[in-house]
Amino acid sequence: MRAAAATAVLLALLLTSLAVAQGPAPISVVSPAGTRSLPVTLVNGQEYVALDDVAAFLPLSVREDRQGGLVVTVRGRNIVAPRDRPLVSVDGRVVSLPGPLTRVGSRWLAPVDFVPRALGPIADQRVEYRRPSRLLLLGTVRVPRVTPRVEAAGGGARITFEIAPPAGVTTVTETDGVVVRIDADALDLAPVSGGAPAVAQIRADPPATLTVALAPAAGDTKVTTSTTDTIARVVIDVAAPGQPPDTSSAAPSLPAAPVPALLLPAAAGVRTVVIDPGHGGDDSGATRFGTVEKNVVLSFSLKLREKLNATGRYKVVMTRDTDTFIPLEERREFAERHQAALFMAIHADYTARASARG
Repeated sequence: MRAAAATAVLLALLLTSLAVAQGPAPISVVSPAGTRSLPVTLVNGQEYVALDDVAAFLPLSVREDRQGGLVVTVRGRNIVAPRDRPLVSVDGRVVSLPGPLTRVGSRWLAPVDFVPRALGPIADQRVEYRRPSRLLLLGTVRVPRVTPRVEAAGGGARITFEIAPPAGVTTVTETDGVVVRIDADALDLAPVSGGAPAVAQIRADPPATLTVALAPAAGDTKVTTSTTDTIARVVIDVAAPGQPPDTSSAAPSLPAAPVPALLLPAAAGVRTVVIDPGHGGDDSGATRFGTVEKNVVLSFSLKLREKLNATGRYKVVMTRDTDTFIPLEERREFAERHQAALFMAIHADYTARASARG
């Protein structure tokens, strides 16, 4: 009996060796069709999504290869995932992942980063994952970042919403608060900083509405809005009971945003070159024998910038000059914003073939 019980325990441990657990909040997928939820599962401490769930948002098919790995096909282009290895090959380019693609029961699961890093480059549309806010953006959608701040002002309060990039705003003042409607498909809302007794709650309602609920004893309110090329601001001043709102320090409008030096027109005859070191941050790129692609391409790019600047013929800007991850869409927007005559994406893949060149 003891032997049978021990065998049963061993089998149970083997079946649960992947340590799959439920619990993480779902990811909100924002697309032109609306906002839907993408379930998330923990596998060995990493967040994973099921590929059949992802297929509801991005057209893909999967098939197993003879070596036990997986081939994911998107619009006729293949992603090859070797068995038990934390990387994939996207059209022949190696992309590192925090964990391998894994089969659990009848379903294939992939790390969340698989979606922007592997599917993004071949999806023929914007695929951006904003990890802190758990937002996955697909296609042409407007999702500004909103930063709320609450400050006590005497017996009243000041609530400030900063919206970037700027979007149209309408406000409605009600007896118990203020409703702020933002012209967007969804909101990337940061946690509220600060607080004041006059403010009972700040609530976000889909798709892009903020409601400021005031305490019963709060006084009158005054709302001002202002916009520049880079930010929109909504300031709600709440008076102490029986007093008018204190707006003495509220700016009716934001000052014009200064033009960054990098965005000024280049001198006559000087062409703008954008150097884009691949990967960065938690995206290491290819790794082999302790060499990490993100470090190699950054070092090379810094040297290249130095060489090009020395000629005096180019204005050189870089998408990153530190170990920072930048989404693919932001790299493209960076080049367009600087009106680049040339965009150079720097990568350094590896191969096991000693005869390979190029």
